Parts: sequence; structure tokens; C-alpha cells
Amino acid sequence: MSEQQAIQSNTLDINKINLDINSEKRKATYLINFFMLLVMSPVLCLLFVSIMIAVKVEGKGPIFYRQIKTGRAGKKITLYQFRFMKSHADHLIEEFKQRYPQLSTEQNKYQPTYSRIGRWLERTGFCNLPQIYNILKGEMSLVGLQPAFQEQLQLGNELFYLYQKRRPGIMGLWQLIAYNDHHPSQRLHCDLVYMQKRSFIYDIKIILRTCTNVLRMKP
Repeated sequence: MSEQQAIQSNTLDINKINLDINSEKRKATYLINFFMLLVMSPVLCLLFVSIMIAVKVEGKGPIFYRQIKTGRAGKKITLYQFRFMKSHADHLIEEFKQRYPQLSTEQNKYQPTYSRIGRWLERTGFCNLPQIYNILKGEMSLVGLQPAFQEQLQLGNELFYLYQKRRPGIMGLWQLIAYNDHHPSQRLHCDLVYMQKRSFIYDIKIILRTCTNVLRMKP
């Protein structure tokens, strides 16, 4: 069954997912992440510095902003991102909601909140580069489930406990093939498919496909 067929299917069985991972596998995952970051470090460093300069030159406001999300075992982690919205985004969002109330709950691709470089950063996922720090701390992986807010874990959905069993990742299946669909059920379904298919080889495929998609994107 292909990824798209699996995501559209309603036959996914959460009981087939093995959520247990021993300490040896956990150490191996950390070492693999560290090695891959080391290999990619020249390109990542160049990108990191270039984006920092671009965000700072573009306008006022901080280079980074942070969010509190939930990692493995329910631990709260601080995630950093490059700022991809205008410094006065909160004011613009409220103004937009008042002017276009029918769009206020949808994905805000029409909202005038993105900075000039921000939409590109958000589309490519480069806004998440500062989360490499979380990988080095052992809080995240290169590939994994999308980090969850604590409020999402309190909704009572039986699938949300998946997010407390695994480290979140910078890249993942949902980010790769369904990023424009922000409905919680779609995201959960993508993450469930990933958990069923996950392996070292599958993670490598996701990394390569993500890099290919980024290279094909128009500025």
C-alpha cells in the first residue's frame, strides 16, 4: 500500500505499532542523527548564517522566536524557529480576521503576516533550522512526528499519546506530503502511517525526498 493510499485509508490499526524502544536503539538513533548533521554541517552552517542575515536585514524584530511544545514522555521542550512573520503580525492577524471572518480559521496563506523571506522559509521548512540545537540536546530527531502543543495532547484523542512515545522530528511524512492540510485528523493519520513504516531506510528516504522537494521549489 502506498503512502497516499495508507493516509486515505481508514483501516490503519494503532495496535500494530510497536512503540517500545530500548536504550541501545535510542543511543544508536542519537549517533546517527549526530553523524548526519556532521556530514551536512558545511551546507547547514552556510544556510544558517545566510538566513540570519536575511531576516535581520529585512526588518525590525527578533531573528528567532520560540514555542513551548511537548516531546517524548510528555516533557516540555522549547523549540526555536527563524522568524517568518512580520514584527507586527499580531495586529495584522486581528485586522485580517475582522475584515475576512470567513477565512479566520483556515490556513492563513492569504493573511498579510509573512515577511518577504518568511513564506519561503515556512514552505521549505528552513525556518526550523534552529531546532538542530534540540537534536544535539537529544530532544528531537531529524525525522519523526510533528512536535505537538500540550493543548493538543489534552484533547483526549487516543492517538495523541503517540507524540509522548517518540521524539518529535524536524522532518516527517506529514511535512513532506500533506503540509498544506492542517486538519488534526489528517496530521494524525500521516503520523500513524509513518509510525507503521518507520525504519532507518525509510527515514533516509524522507530526508532525500524532502531535500528534492526543497530544490524544486520556486523562490
